Amino acid sequence: MPPQESSHSNEELYKLTLENNKILRRLQRHQRISIFLTAMYWIVIIGTLAGAYYYVRPIVGVFTGNNQKVQDTFDQFDALRAQFPEAKMFDSFLNKLRGGTQTATTTEE
Repeated sequence: MPPQESSHSNEELYKLTLENNKILRRLQRHQRISIFLTAMYWIVIIGTLAGAYYYVRPIVGVFTGNNQKVQDTFDQFDALRAQFPEAKMFDSFLNKLRGGTQTATTTEE
C-alpha cells in the first residue's frame, strides 16, 4: 500500500468515526430525553390520582357518614314500630298473606 492511500483511508476512517460518534451522541441524547419525559409522564399521572383522591375523599366520607345515619334512622324507626301492638298484628297479617307458618301473637292488655 502506498503511503498516500493509507493516509487517505485513515482520513476517511477518521471522518466516519466522527460521524458515527455524532450519531451515537444524538441517539444517546434522544434516549435520555425519552426517559426523562416518560418519568415526568408517570409522575403527572400518579400526582393526578393522588390529588383526585385528596379532593374526593371528603365527598366519599360524607356519603359513608350519611349511609350510617340513614341506617340508624331506619333502626330507630323499626324499634319505634315494634312498640305498637298494631305493628305486631300487621306483621302477622302479612305473614299469613305470604303463606308463612308463623301464627299470630297475642297482644298483652
